[in-house]
Amino acid sequence: MNFLRVLGFLRDAAGIDVGREVIDKIRSSVRAETPEENEQMALDIEALLAEHHARVGREIDAVRQQVQRQNEQFAMAIRRQRIWNFVLSAGIIVALIVAVFAAA
Repeated sequence: MNFLRVLGFLRDAAGIDVGREVIDKIRSSVRAETPEENEQMALDIEALLAEHHARVGREIDAVRQQVQRQNEQFAMAIRRQRIWNFVLSAGIIVALIVAVFAAA
C-alpha cells in the first residue's frame, strides 16, 4: 500500500462523523495537558526508569552468578580430566615397562 492510498483512507475517515469524533478527541486531549500533568508524567517516567534500571541490575547480577557457577564447574571438570590424563599416562608407562621386561 503506497503513501497516497494511506492519505486517501485518512481523508475518507476524517470525512465521516466517527472520524471527526476521533480527531476532536485527539486534539482535545493534547490541549488538556497542563504543566502539572507534564511534571507528574516526568516524575512517573523517572520512577519507571529507576525501577527498570534496578531490575536490569538484579538480572545482570543473577547472570554473573550463574556464569561464575558454570566457570567453577568447568574448572573442576578440567582438574578431574587432568588427573585422569596423568593416571592414564602413568598406567600406559607401567604397562610398557612390564611388556618390555616380559619380552626380555
